[in-house]
Amino acid sequence: MKRLELTEQEKNELAKEYPFLVSESDFNHIDDVPSGWLNIVKEFLPKLKARLIEIDFLKDYKIMQIKEKFGFIRWYDNTADDSIMNLIQELEQKSEKTCIICGEPATYVSLGWISPYCTECKNHIEKKMKEDDMDKMFKEITNE
Repeated sequence: MKRLELTEQEKNELAKEYPFLVSESDFNHIDDVPSGWLNIVKEFLPKLKARLIEIDFLKDYKIMQIKEKFGFIRWYDNTADDSIMNLIQELEQKSEKTCIICGEPATYVSLGWISPYCTECKNHIEKKMKEDDMDKMFKEITNE
């Protein structure tokens, strides 16, 4: 179970390359991205920036919030452009199938507070929380 964490330098480099990550109050929205989803967000950012440049909206683009909700990443912004919404939808779909802790392909989803996990991270959580009957907190993901 390897958790990806960004250094302050890496966060600053991302903020420099993608200034829309930083709010007017100087908050870097990358801090809200769960560790397991950092790589898919880093893959998403160049596509988003390129599209924002194409539609001449880069200077006006603002992220309102990034969070996990119902096992997906949620990316709230100030655009109504269909192509941007499609990119965000692709990111959301990838997040659903990506372990929220380590970024490996998800094979389980927790029940209650819904989050996707790979087998190794699920097993680590179960082992750590055996006394809480955690084995009933997961169900296997199927291709239905």
